[in-house]
Amino acid sequence: MSEKLFKDDILFLQRILAVSGFYNESLNGKWSSDVDAAEEVFLAEYQKIKSQSGEFDPRTESCIALVQAAVLLHSV
Repeated sequence: MSEKLFKDDILFLQRILAVSGFYNESLNGKWSSDVDAAEEVFLAEYQKIKSQSGEFDPRTESCIALVQAAVLLHSV
């Protein structure tokens, strides 16, 4: 189970990943290797954007980590 972004709400994670374009499987609230793989790609994209744009304080970074990658790319 993911502890990177969410501890308990797998369905919410699936929704975030789906609307961000990283997850195309069913939104069923169940952990799977597809969820894990999508989360890894999502986090890699976040790290890429962060390295290109710079880093903020830890509190702000934790909020930004939940923003869709497409929003971040269009705001840079």
